[in-house]
Amino acid sequence: MIFPLLFCIVFFSGSTELAAANLQSLIKQCDACHGPDGHPERGDVPGLAAMPIPKFQDAMAQFYYFERHCPDKRPRTTKGTGSSNNMCSIASTLSDGEVMTLAQHYHSK
Repeated sequence: MIFPLLFCIVFFSGSTELAAANLQSLIKQCDACHGPDGHPERGDVPGLAAMPIPKFQDAMAQFYYFERHCPDKRPRTTKGTGSSNNMCSIASTLSDGEVMTLAQHYHSK
């Protein structure tokens, strides 16, 4: 199911390496708080693994429009140090295509 979407991203982006690198960068950013493949290692962030695609998209839209609470969180890799971030600021940087790609990725985990 993901292959056709990735093909479209690659085809329209003009660069296989760029599309793959961008996807991996986005996944790494999500996994920093939500755990490997969306399986959280702490209780204060929700899991993304196996999340239905529409639920993922709706959550991202709610964050984008500040309709959902956006507390600052530190990535699990910083062990309580370093910069924090919140889902509202993250959602505001993602295109609809990136949200769909991430939704499909985590739905398959």
